Amino acid sequence: MILPASLRPWLPWARVTDRPRLRILAFPFAGGGASIYRPWLDSFPTDIDVLPVQLPGRENRINETPLTQLDQVADVLMTALAPLLNRPLVLFGWSMGALIAHALALRLTARTTPPELLMVGAHAAPQLPAIYPPLHHLSGDAFWNELRRYQGVPDAVLEHAELRALIEPMALADFRIVEVRTPPALHGLTCPIAAIGGAEDPWVPAERLRPWRDMTTGPFSLTQIPGHHFLITQTPTVLRQTVLELL
Repeated sequence: MILPASLRPWLPWARVTDRPRLRILAFPFAGGGASIYRPWLDSFPTDIDVLPVQLPGRENRINETPLTQLDQVADVLMTALAPLLNRPLVLFGWSMGALIAHALALRLTARTTPPELLMVGAHAAPQLPAIYPPLHHLSGDAFWNELRRYQGVPDAVLEHAELRALIEPMALADFRIVEVRTPPALHGLTCPIAAIGGAEDPWVPAERLRPWRDMTTGPFSLTQIPGHHFLITQTPTVLRQTVLELL
């Protein structure tokens, strides 16, 4: 299958076949881009389409204005990705991406066909209150100094003023997506939810992942694997194997 031109900005690393039995849409963490999922293209069976989603404002879309509201992101994705929503879907999101995957799952359930599975990683269940102060209202050094505590920003970024200035609008927009939103209603989904977390993640321990079970009337599972909050980049092979096992 050849992607239409309208889809290419959204799916720069897509592996798409003509008759897949399943499609995986994968969403990145705050500040991340679709390229973090590029190794996934060769890790899954050939009858599964792998679709890392690129949001505006990052990597190949760095010159576009980032989206700043979760509902806006989900509504735009429903329209932009419509040609690919006609097959059984698995939605995967890490950290911020988990919120996006969940919001999209709610829309698919209400408007078309529920996903086969929602996989949420490294983000507390969306009905829980935040336990850290918000960052989206900060800027410049104040923002980056606070961001250091997440231990997921490369030193090359933290020490490079021009690079920080380039990606700061996108990073702030992502934190606004995470921090300024309306908690969803419980039991809005019927599909299974598989929550994944790092066993050494200090920000999203098991007790903040477990309430994801209240987001669906379907089955729920919780899997913890060795690693920190950013194990998706630090130990990606372990995460990919976990995803394959859950599938």
